Amino acid sequence: MAVDYPGAIDMALPTNYSFDTCNPAAIVCHQTGGDLDLPSLHNTFLTTMRSTHFGIDRAGYVAQFVPLARGAGGNCCPDTDATGAYLCNEYWIPLIQQYGNLNFCTISIEHCNDSNNNLAMTPAQIAASNELILWLCHRYNLSIDQIKGHNTINPINKPLCPGSTFDFQQLFAYILGQGANPHMEAQFDAVWASVAGQYKSGIYQIVKKGFLARAYSACSQASLEINATDWSGNPIVWQSLSNGCHVEYAGGKGTVFDHMNRVLYQGGI
Repeated sequence: MAVDYPGAIDMALPTNYSFDTCNPAAIVCHQTGGDLDLPSLHNTFLTTMRSTHFGIDRAGYVAQFVPLARGAGGNCCPDTDATGAYLCNEYWIPLIQQYGNLNFCTISIEHCNDSNNNLAMTPAQIAASNELILWLCHRYNLSIDQIKGHNTINPINKPLCPGSTFDFQQLFAYILGQGANPHMEAQFDAVWASVAGQYKSGIYQIVKKGFLARAYSACSQASLEINATDWSGNPIVWQSLSNGCHVEYAGGKGTVFDHMNRVLYQGGI
């Protein structure tokens, strides 16, 4: 499996541990309830035939278990009462009605923790989680309202997932701030200005947003902006970047590609 998230460790699970499609409408955060490292989590999935898309260990390493084009098996069945009425957060009701199985519309992320999810997340784990979730928000145009805990689906069966040590408020602040870091911003501006001076076009803004979202390292221009067309004949502005990347920009939106034409970042201004 080629991982979707740059830098993730490929720990692919068998295809029959996941579902054929996924149309991401939400991100669901879990903690493992016992698996303290990625090999243990991977082994748990192999022995139980369960899955999530990603896992993050306490050293900040990210593993990908299921491609984002497929539904992982972490968010299946909301809790119900004796009458069959749903006990989950009301957010999920329309999605249950639309998809039936929430695995068809959610991205799931495990965070390694002890059996009671009582360990404070480490700074490296928090940073890796923040960066991954911001990247997913950009990729699928998701907001903080679409980031939920597993316990919002299963308040009876999984009340401690992800548990009190998962700090949603700091995560939401990070997402709303677009992962902004004044030192990163200064670095990007210095690199960009070294080639373009103070010229700040729409392409500059798109490429900078992708850098601040940690989609790639700082890029500078390797060519002038060129008026061109995309493969469908639509007018775009095209520019070659350092690191083998290039950007295509039109209508206030842009896409940054790597040297293999894989999408690194998409966004608007």
